[in-house]
Order: sequence, then structure tokens, then C-alpha cells
Amino acid sequence: LSEILSCFEILLGTLCM
Repeated sequence: LSEILSCFEILLGTLCM
């Protein structure tokens, strides 16, 4: 889940895919 949270944080910065 930590990976998803990190991805979510990046997603807010628009860089996750």
C-alpha cells in the first residue's frame, strides 16, 4: 500500500502511470 500511496502523491503532481 505504501507504493500506492507514493504513486498517489506523485499522481497529485501528475507523473504516475
